[in-house]
Amino acid sequence: MRQVHVSFLRWGFVILLAAGLVVTTRSLINDPRTAVGMTFSVGLAVIVLALTWLLLRRHPALPQGSRWVPIGLGLAWGLACSGPAVFFNTAASKILDKVDLYWLEAAAYSPVNEETLKVVGVALICAGFVKLHRAIEAVPIGIAVGVGFTAGENPHFIADRVIKDLDSDVIGAVSATVIRILTGPFGHSVYTGLAAFGVGVLVCRTGALRSVLGWWFLAFAVHTAGNLASTLAGIAPDDGVLWIIFGRVIVGWVLAVWLYLRSRKLGARPAERNHSL
Repeated sequence: MRQVHVSFLRWGFVILLAAGLVVTTRSLINDPRTAVGMTFSVGLAVIVLALTWLLLRRHPALPQGSRWVPIGLGLAWGLACSGPAVFFNTAASKILDKVDLYWLEAAAYSPVNEETLKVVGVALICAGFVKLHRAIEAVPIGIAVGVGFTAGENPHFIADRVIKDLDSDVIGAVSATVIRILTGPFGHSVYTGLAAFGVGVLVCRTGALRSVLGWWFLAFAVHTAGNLASTLAGIAPDDGVLWIIFGRVIVGWVLAVWLYLRSRKLGARPAERNHSL
């Protein structure tokens, strides 16, 4: 019976992954493309993915067994989520514009669908492809999902900056890449890593469904705060913009480093002990 259950989860994951990759591919194709924008997008993705592999391949909290499976599946799911997220975000933006709530923008609606899409993948990977012994073992999977999502999101941001920059495509691409690096290429890894811990608690049966909801809401709150800071930077007085951006950058990197080091510390402890982030 359990084998049937696992097979169902695996096939469900594969089908949803394939559908998501199709939507993501179409979304990327429909973006205005320039050679410079594509070059910077691919270059940034390669650098971040390579760094992620180096950071996660020997992560002590990874589930026992083949280490490339949870990392690879996480990266693939994150990438597949980026296309549907763009679709839902665009639809939500149009609705808010019609009801004169445009000021909510990405600070309000994008964290809901993005964190939901990502955490569903974490749950399917944890339940269908790996055997968790501790809740902390779900966190590296969440980090991988977040990186994959960022890899699919960056081309949209870079393409938009390239098109809007009136000086040159190169300046637009460089500025977009610098912004993405400074604001933290691992922001989504923090959000999904937090939500993934709730999934790990549920899968390891050390907590109830409310644990998943609680950690998902924390991820949503942190994501919303980050988006809100970016929104405020666009409307704040000149003397306040730099402080908002500075705070956004520092907090984002501090959270990313903390989550990574904390998950390594807990992952290195004895397996029979349960821990909380």
